[in-house]
Amino acid sequence: MNSTGTVIEGRGKTLGELMAPSPERAGFCVRLDNTLRELDYVIPDDERHTAVLLDCNDPEAMKVYEGSLRYLAGMALERIRPDLKVIISYAVSRSLFLRFEKRNNGELVVADVKLKKALLHEMRTIVKADYPIAKKTVGKYEALKLYAKLGAADRIEALSYRPEETVHLYFCDGYIPYPYCYMVPTMGALSHFRLTLMKPGMVLSYPRYDAGGKIPPLDPDHSYARALRKNLEWAQCAGLDTIAKVNKTLAEYGAVTLTSMCEAYIDRQMSLLGESIQKRGRKLKLICIAGPSSSGKTTFAKRLKTYLMSLGMRPIRISLDDYYLPKSRIPVGSDGKSDLESIKALDIARFDADISSLASGKPTRLPQYDFTTGNGDSFRT
Repeated sequence: MNSTGTVIEGRGKTLGELMAPSPERAGFCVRLDNTLRELDYVIPDDERHTAVLLDCNDPEAMKVYEGSLRYLAGMALERIRPDLKVIISYAVSRSLFLRFEKRNNGELVVADVKLKKALLHEMRTIVKADYPIAKKTVGKYEALKLYAKLGAADRIEALSYRPEETVHLYFCDGYIPYPYCYMVPTMGALSHFRLTLMKPGMVLSYPRYDAGGKIPPLDPDHSYARALRKNLEWAQCAGLDTIAKVNKTLAEYGAVTLTSMCEAYIDRQMSLLGESIQKRGRKLKLICIAGPSSSGKTTFAKRLKTYLMSLGMRPIRISLDDYYLPKSRIPVGSDGKSDLESIKALDIARFDADISSLASGKPTRLPQYDFTTGNGDSFRT
């Protein structure tokens, strides 16, 4: 796909008409003059614009695809089991985890083969029908009346904390949820997905930009899934498992109390983790902390180190940030800047050697990278 863009013009025409996505030239949204737009966006003027059709190799496009899949799953469930609602609360193996509750009382419903087959069949039926998804902007009061008529208490609660006076609704063959993202123009665009039973719910997998636009294999980490489930159980217990409930807590108790609640939970988890590490004693050589950029790895590592020291241990904190190659050897990204997210920006061989040395109990010189100079010339032992 042409990443430099296509020059387009045409007042009153949609991006879908001008960019003409097709099975041979798939696209889910458009970057128009560096602004993300849906395919039903109407060109408002006679100016010339630069447009890039974004497909499953683009992270922004896949957010649109994922959000539309959520919409599809909700629509299909409402058709086959109107007494249930689907809750998508966390991800498993780069996929969405779907759990099901009774609409009248919130009781958990454990998914089974029968429900999975019925849901999958209805999702495919909707995709094959290629229903259009129409976007409409209405006043918040009008949206509240509509949801009240439908008996959608969860959507009313979500809308009640919206500061804007207008709401973007997406209509599809009578289905009207309240999505929080851009959508594809028709259901026919959502032909690639996989539904897997994983009790108590299901896993909905879809193409990933970081997997070359393909659906990655399902590799469920049960320990990770258990941790996510425990966090969800705590959020439900604390009344923080939906955006509306978080907003309600903020309104009633304030940000300081909300933050303190979360900190108290983290402290309790830190205590359990520290005790587990202490019980393993000298058998445990290495603790690995993983996560995306700015997810809090360094902050967590510092807190864990302090807690372990309070238990009489003397851990050493090692960061991959200290293993960057000299600035001149770091690969350059498509934007012309150093790509610090690339694994090729790190001296992996040196890191492996240092970890092996430490695990063997040998004195080891560890680098300390200076981001100001772009070099790791200083050391600690």
